Amino acid sequence: MSCDILLLPGIPQDLATRLHAIGLNNSDKLLTAVSTPATRAELAHRLQVSPGDLLALGRTAELIRIHGIGSLYADILAFVGIRSISGLATCDPEQLQRTLKAVAPDGVVFRTPGPREVRRWVEEAQSMGSILQE
Repeated sequence: MSCDILLLPGIPQDLATRLHAIGLNNSDKLLTAVSTPATRAELAHRLQVSPGDLLALGRTAELIRIHGIGSLYADILAFVGIRSISGLATCDPEQLQRTLKAVAPDGVVFRTPGPREVRRWVEEAQSMGSILQE
């Protein structure tokens, strides 16, 4: 699943605007553009940002590829310290679901993901792997 670059958690508005201007208007396009150290460095130079910042955004874009996560849950996952596919893949699903319920209970967010949904996220992260070369 892809999201508009303007909705990508953690992206400064001015950077999102500059990415839009060069045709990188969604998370999938950004992920492709930052997938290797060389392409990340080139884009970082062009945009006058650090390659590390682009890597962090790429990790978020990867999380959004998992069915059901989207920009809201990617933001909540980052809040609890999960900022990458590999980080999600190593989580205990039950513990993660309890943590999410504690920090984002129903009503604060549309709904807290249930245990089966979180388990599916973790399993998908384990099978998907990262396309980002670090």
